[in-house]
Amino acid sequence: MYRYSGRDQAVKNYPEEFVYYVPRDVRYETSFVEYTLDKSRRKVIGESIPDENRFFQPYPDGSSLSYCTFMGGDYRLTHVSTSTHNGRRLLILKDSFGNALPAYLFYGFEDIHVVDCRYFTKNLVNYVHDNSITDVLFANNVSHACLPATTESYKTYLVQGISQDPKP
Repeated sequence: MYRYSGRDQAVKNYPEEFVYYVPRDVRYETSFVEYTLDKSRRKVIGESIPDENRFFQPYPDGSSLSYCTFMGGDYRLTHVSTSTHNGRRLLILKDSFGNALPAYLFYGFEDIHVVDCRYFTKNLVNYVHDNSITDVLFANNVSHACLPATTESYKTYLVQGISQDPKP
């Protein structure tokens, strides 16, 4: 917030305490596919193999990186496998404001896949089918949800799925 305040010293001298929810009494494992972005940080040019890591990344209070506490930020495809065994598998299509949301849903789904619509490059319909997704949640902040680019990216996902018949 210091940067957004025009570098107001009062904001820098009194950093906000960062408090967040961590689920209890549910086990979970998280894996990530890291995206490699071009120099403009707008286009995915590669991705890693899935790698296990923590869902909650530790950062000290006042750190500008605290925004990456959940899943390490936006440039990842995240999969959370929980100890909730109910056959439900959720896909969250989100922007950065949706990063804190998945942890609240660990009790309701056995698998949660988190996709940032700005960087996801796969065929969405095939991804849903291949991962036996039962539920889809759109989690965009109001200003991002109203952008024509957001609408277009979601339309592209649907058109890709229609033009490329998903696996039976």
